[in-house]
Amino acid sequence: MPQKYFLVAIIVLAIAVYAFRRYYKTEKGTLLIDGLILKSPVFGPLLKKSCRSEIYKNHVHDDGLVVFQFLRVSPLSVKQLATRLLRMP
Repeated sequence: MPQKYFLVAIIVLAIAVYAFRRYYKTEKGTLLIDGLILKSPVFGPLLKKSCRSEIYKNHVHDDGLVVFQFLRVSPLSVKQLATRLLRMP
């Protein structure tokens, strides 16, 4: 009996993964899912710190004056950067 349902479970799982990936490729899906990830208590702060680190690493000059400009990065910009980083292979 369980073997019969095992095949059904695999098919349902495959369909769910396909639907999730297809929805994630849409703009609305990406914004919703990435927003949920950024709001999660574990991954949200980690991704925000990672994005800030990338900004500082790529845009800070030796004199350090540019850091003050990037300290005022809005949360929307951080979300957009996180979305781009999550889409990278």
